[in-house]
Amino acid sequence: MSPALRSISTPSITSSDTGTSGTISIAANAQASAVLGIASTAITGAGGSDALLSGAIIAGGVAFGGTGVIRIQVGDGDFNQGASATSSDITFNQGVVITAASIINEFNNYFAAEGVKATAINSGGILELRSTESGSDARISITSSASMAAIGMVSGSSAMGAAGTAAIYTGSTNSTNLTTGYTLGGYMQFSVIDQNGGSSGNIFIGTANTSSTESFTISQSQLSSILDNSSLGSTGVSYSFDVAGNLDFISRSPGNNAKIVLTSNNSSQIVGQNSFGIDFNKETQGTGIINFDLHVTDRTLQFEVGANQGQTLGFQVANASSEALGLRGLDITNIHSATKALGKVDDAIARVSSERSKLGSIQNRLGSAVNTLTSSHIHQSSFESQIRDVDIARETVDFTRDQILTQAATAQLAQTKGFNQGALSLLS
Repeated sequence: MSPALRSISTPSITSSDTGTSGTISIAANAQASAVLGIASTAITGAGGSDALLSGAIIAGGVAFGGTGVIRIQVGDGDFNQGASATSSDITFNQGVVITAASIINEFNNYFAAEGVKATAINSGGILELRSTESGSDARISITSSASMAAIGMVSGSSAMGAAGTAAIYTGSTNSTNLTTGYTLGGYMQFSVIDQNGGSSGNIFIGTANTSSTESFTISQSQLSSILDNSSLGSTGVSYSFDVAGNLDFISRSPGNNAKIVLTSNNSSQIVGQNSFGIDFNKETQGTGIINFDLHVTDRTLQFEVGANQGQTLGFQVANASSEALGLRGLDITNIHSATKALGKVDDAIARVSSERSKLGSIQNRLGSAVNTLTSSHIHQSSFESQIRDVDIARETVDFTRDQILTQAATAQLAQTKGFNQGALSLLS
């Protein structure tokens, strides 16, 4: 890492770049405004000239030599030149005459779609590519794998803007102001792979037509923007800057299964080693084992399926929420992450289908138990009715016998009373 440091002892902050591309942006909270006299603002420099690439006369139309399709890329001073996929290139058919209007429209459509700060114009019949920024870091470059003689351009050509007036911010404090950047000795391309094989794809710092001897400085915020806009977020690897400003790649999964693999070509590896102190052709393995305490609570559902003790049926219902199935936060913003998301969806469907099969089996078992208990209840009710019928007949017989005995005893008492009355009548 080669930090670029600047100490300013006056209340003014001046951009190192001049012209309209020299900008100072300040975000300040209430304390910064009250103590340091800093206000949230953005100031842009003025003057200077834009970068210009002048081509051939195209007024009568041009024809690229050869057969097939010629592909062209144009980059600006902020390293915008479109994606690495060839589908985003400027393309012209070879061997046919192309009108000046078609050439101008093709270039401008490309600039608008890929965010390249440039414009194509027909200047008196001559093709001109101009940057839309002006100043010392306004830049425009063009590259192609085939000859561009038809439009008067040469692959690798570039132009720089001229300096103008720097952006100046004047505050009310003399405190030291410090900025940090990373100086790269050329174009850099690398990829990051996690322990599951998830890849960030190619990450580009600079443009492909940056020469191997051309160095440039990129700020920490610009580097963060490049990494954030890549597919690094779809992998198990993140990045951070430590207190010293060093770039670190960190695995999101701890333990000895965690892994980070950096890959690049030889020239990018040298640039990365010199600029960041990182070997971009290296594999790093995590260490240690994660210890944790697991408390398991028995949440089994118990159903009584028999008349005797212990005749129960127990089962559990798995958590089928999106979070439990690993479906929350799926990333489908690119082909790689979308493919991984489809695999997780397939796994979730398989788990839910297995649970449905298990619950169906339990439902059949409970249905059989209900039928058995219903049959037992019917039989027991029948037995109880028969028993009750037998008891009623016996009670009726006993009642009749008691009635006969009572009536016989009453008759005997009546006869005994009559004997006493007869005896008394004889004495009188």
